[in-house]
Amino acid sequence: MSVWLPDGRLNDNFTEDPGPFLYLRVPDTQIRFKFGPGRENWVVMFTATGIGYLPETRSIQLEHDGRNFDLPFNVMISPEDVPVLRHKFELIHANRQTGLPRENLYASLLTTGLFQYFLDIKRKPSAGLNPSEKLKKLIDDDCNFRYNLSELSDMAGYCRDYLRLQFINEFHLSPGEYRDNRRLCQIMELISNSHLTPSEIAAHVGLKHPSHLNALLRRKYNLSPGELIRKNRFCSPA
Repeated sequence: MSVWLPDGRLNDNFTEDPGPFLYLRVPDTQIRFKFGPGRENWVVMFTATGIGYLPETRSIQLEHDGRNFDLPFNVMISPEDVPVLRHKFELIHANRQTGLPRENLYASLLTTGLFQYFLDIKRKPSAGLNPSEKLKKLIDDDCNFRYNLSELSDMAGYCRDYLRLQFINEFHLSPGEYRDNRRLCQIMELISNSHLTPSEIAAHVGLKHPSHLNALLRRKYNLSPGELIRKNRFCSPA
């Protein structure tokens, strides 16, 4: 699945199923996907005032009570939340079908309630994070991939093997897989929306040699950095 933002920039590029998640999309977002027959998808389309895309932060901005809130485009959903969300989507669908004002209002309120999942990820204080969340935040904050997972585990204050098990239990992929996915997303963003050369991209994402970037992209997409630049670069030459 590939997702392009309203300004044409690539936001997500998954080659494997990332697991249960919620996506928030605004007009002019483009999505290309191909899922297997076992994939379950629920979609709610709605209109709302005070919500739109903010190019500067590449986020969705929600205006409420005179204040602006940046929302992420997607959040991962825990297995425990999946049946809860499925039930909410079923209720929204059933109540919208009746055409009755009271049921339509109920469906609208349920739809509004889905925003809590996008707000929770922003308001959770760092001090209240559990071990796997601490490691995830450290990985997210290490934008240039300066530290390896052992160093990040030390910063989190836990043994690497213990954190790996906790991380898999909570997020259903290993810390290494999560970090690699983030690196790949950043690489594809730089390939599509910058003027950087492959060597500069490799340095920007913490790869010590351009050959490492070439090997990574060939393994993942069976294409070289140069080929991906020619196929995906949106910006005009500097």
